[in-house]
Amino acid sequence: MAIEVTTDLSDGDTMWAAVQTKDETYIDAFVQGVSSAGIYCRSTCPSRTPKRTNLTFFKSWQDAEAGGFRACKRCLPSTAHSRHPHVLLAEQICRLIEAAPDATRTLTELGVAVGRSPGHVHQVFRAIMGTTPRRYAESLRFDSLKSTLKSGPSVTDAIYEAGFGSPRRVYEQARGRLGMTPSEYRKGGSDTTIGYEIVESSLGFAMVAATDKGVCSVRLGDEETGLRENLAREFPGARLEPGSSMAARVAGEIVEYIDSRRAEIDADLDVGGTRFQRLVWDRLSRIPVGETVSYGKIASDIGSPDGARAVAGACAANPVAILIPCHRVTRSDGEPGGYRWGADRKRALLDLERDAGR
Repeated sequence: MAIEVTTDLSDGDTMWAAVQTKDETYIDAFVQGVSSAGIYCRSTCPSRTPKRTNLTFFKSWQDAEAGGFRACKRCLPSTAHSRHPHVLLAEQICRLIEAAPDATRTLTELGVAVGRSPGHVHQVFRAIMGTTPRRYAESLRFDSLKSTLKSGPSVTDAIYEAGFGSPRRVYEQARGRLGMTPSEYRKGGSDTTIGYEIVESSLGFAMVAATDKGVCSVRLGDEETGLRENLAREFPGARLEPGSSMAARVAGEIVEYIDSRRAEIDADLDVGGTRFQRLVWDRLSRIPVGETVSYGKIASDIGSPDGARAVAGACAANPVAILIPCHRVTRSDGEPGGYRWGADRKRALLDLERDAGR
C-alpha cells in the first residue's frame, strides 16, 4: 500500500526525483503534465521518463485536466490506484494493443490472451477507457500516421506504414482525427486559413477562431499573446489571419452572453475529436442553460456508465469553450470540479446562467 504523502508543488526537485525513480510513495501526491505529449501521468508511469523541462506538476488529476492535459492511457492517473481488477485488465489489454497497434486483433483473440470472454473484454475496456479495443488501436495508428506523414516519402506510404489496410478509411476519418486531409496535414496545414478575433469580457479575454466551415476553437485566458501562441501551436502551419467576420460575430455574441445576458449563441462548428469525444460533446450541447449534470450521468447517458473519468477527459479536450458547454458538467457531490480555463471562470459561468434564469 502506498504511503500518504503531502507534496509542496514548489519542491520540484523532490517530485522530479520521484518521476525518475518511479517512486510509489508519491503515487497519490501529485501528477505531472508532459507538455511535449499533452498528457498527464502518475509518478510511477511505465512510459519513458520525459525531459524535466517538459514537466508541470499538479496536486490532482482535476487540476491537470483544467490545465489542458489529458489522462495517460498507460498509467490511468484519473482512476483510483486501488488496482481494481477491471483497471488491471484494461491496462493489460492496452499493453497488448500497444505492442502491435498495426495488428488487427479480434475481441476473441484479446479474450484468449487475457483469459476472459470477448464480451467481458469489450465491456470492461469500454467502461475504463471510454472506447473499444478496436478504436483504441485505431487511435494509436493515427498517432503513428501523424509522425509518418511528416517523414514518409508519400501520403500513401505513410498510411500503410502506420498499419492501415487501405487509404479509404483514413480519408473517411481524416477530418475528425487530423482536423484536415492527410495531404494538408503533411504540409502542416499550409492550405488551411483560420481567421480569429480576440475580445475582452468580464471573464478575461476570449479568442474565437474559425475556418470557412465553422468555429474551430474558442479559448479563454488572461492575456492576448498567450492565446495567439496557443492557437499557433494548435494549428501549426495554418495561415492565421485576424479579422474573420465569422469569428468576430461569434466573439461578439460570447461577450453579450457573458456580460449582457444574451440568451444563446448561433455558431456552426468545425471540430474533430474521437467518436467518444463527439458523443460527450453532443450530450453536453443538450444540457439546458442554468442546469448542471454530473460526469457520471453523462457517462450513463452515452452508454458508458463506468466512464466518468473518460467523460472528464473529453470535457477537458473540448476545443470550443462555452459553445459546447462543458462548464455545465459537475462532480457527483455538486462541486464544480475542474475546468480547462480555470475553476473561477467555471463558477462564474454557472452563477451568471443561474442568476439570469436562462
